[in-house]
Amino acid sequence: MTFHPSSLVNQYQNNQMIIHFRIGTHGVVSRQNCHPFVMNSKSIAFVHNGILSKYAPKLSSKVSDTVMFRKTMLEPLVRKYPEAVFRDKKIIRLLGEAIGSGNKLVL
Repeated sequence: MTFHPSSLVNQYQNNQMIIHFRIGTHGVVSRQNCHPFVMNSKSIAFVHNGILSKYAPKLSSKVSDTVMFRKTMLEPLVRKYPEAVFRDKKIIRLLGEAIGSGNKLVL
């Protein structure tokens, strides 16, 4: 099956959106490892660009580094500080340090 992103862009061109295409680096190619990653609350989703080396699972793992980051870092922060994740400079700095330089995270 061939995917044509332009058809989706045309369909949603009047909406705000973030488009991200994943190149598999860790984990299997599956829906679980695809962007956007929806949080437990279902009201927050995120995309990530780069490799989260600190969260890279074993090579035999089926999940991606971004899934591991969501489970071990981001979801606990959102549960404990649901509003602060977007506003608190200390938490934003912590997230920046957690993902490392050269990586981008959009919530």
